[in-house]
Amino acid sequence: EPVAPPKPSRPPQEKVTPQETTHPQDRPVEAGPRRPVGKVIAFPNPEMPMTQGAHALEVLARPVQASSSASTPSQKRVRWGRITVIGALGAMCMLVWVWYVNTNATTNFVARTTVDVTKSLPPILTGEQVAEEVAISPYEALEDDLREQLKEGILDIPGDTEFEDALMIELRRVRLNVGFVRVKIGSWAGRKKDLPDNVAFQIKLNTKEGELDRDLGALGLVMGKYIQHYGINATELNVLIESADGIRKVRMNPEVARRFFTHRESLEDFLTTAFDVNE
Repeated sequence: EPVAPPKPSRPPQEKVTPQETTHPQDRPVEAGPRRPVGKVIAFPNPEMPMTQGAHALEVLARPVQASSSASTPSQKRVRWGRITVIGALGAMCMLVWVWYVNTNATTNFVARTTVDVTKSLPPILTGEQVAEEVAISPYEALEDDLREQLKEGILDIPGDTEFEDALMIELRRVRLNVGFVRVKIGSWAGRKKDLPDNVAFQIKLNTKEGELDRDLGALGLVMGKYIQHYGINATELNVLIESADGIRKVRMNPEVARRFFTHRESLEDFLTTAFDVNE
């Protein structure tokens, strides 16, 4: 087993040298102290020194509670006083406003006078004058009725047959008695060649007496709708009109039909300028 090294021994402690040796007295004791006596200010002592010990906090807290409780009623009185003053002023303003409205909002009644009833009434119009002022053009009422019957939207027309079927459906929606519809598409337009360009039309209508204007107006709206939508160049637009007098063939102007559909022509102007009688 290893041998533990010996512990160092403590150095010997020196003895304390007395003060008389290090600080000898230079003068005799009878001469008095070397320092002058300090001046002490005598402060007045309180009558009741705070020496209550553990009860000191309670004694200090009592004056604070008394002051807070004493100030609370005065604060409440001041607050309620302000509220009372504001309420009184508001009530006074409201009473003044009600009095002002009641004073200035009275109705001004007309004084009672004798009025001659015969002078106040308008003059009596004759039958012709009433017809001139009140009468509405029958073409305007008919045009409004036809436009209400015309349906929105366009049917697909990938070919001649589909175009004929679409026109047949549209014409029957506006209550036309259609004999047949013939469509011949000469060329197609568009990026995909799916828009009819040059088209020839031939339509047969069966009309009754007194309904020719209505039937031609409805036909013009339908044809103008498709011509406007697809930008069709109608090379021919022939209409066969079958009535009790026989069959007549007329040619419709496609540009006038387009303008009639787009509200640029009235029904009366359309019937006057859109048709040319061939046979």
